[in-house]
Amino acid sequence: MTEPLRTAAVHARAIPAADHVPRSAVLTDLRNRGIKDVFFLVCDGLKGLPEVVGNVWPLTTVQTCIIHLIRNTFRLASKRDWDALRRDVKPIYTAASAGAARAALDELADKWGQRYPAIIRLWHNSWDQFIPFLDYGACRKMVFPGGRWPALADGAGQPLVR
Repeated sequence: MTEPLRTAAVHARAIPAADHVPRSAVLTDLRNRGIKDVFFLVCDGLKGLPEVVGNVWPLTTVQTCIIHLIRNTFRLASKRDWDALRRDVKPIYTAASAGAARAALDELADKWGQRYPAIIRLWHNSWDQFIPFLDYGACRKMVFPGGRWPALADGAGQPLVR
């Protein structure tokens, strides 16, 4: 009888690294302990992590954490623009396909690119690691206790992303 293939879905926060221990060593150790494959790895833009993961588990899909991407979008904008920006960003991450998301990003760039070029750069730079989750349709609904996204609320406790 053969042992079933061990797989995992991993969030990058579960991959600790210190200055003296490179992430590649941590991932290799996880593989050596029995994780044979990682289907999906969610990370928040850690430089070099997608390449390291690809070396350890070549079939892994690396996904940018949508929460971090949205949070960073609002960090780059003036608070007075948050409501309008929220309405224009939402069609990107709720799009039914990568093509629809790209069209929504193009609309965002047309409307906000002059005022907030850093936001548009953020999305463009994250695009290849943003779009994988769009392939999973109904499976990509995010559920949080209380029905709203943590740390994405304004000072009055109102969620920025609905």
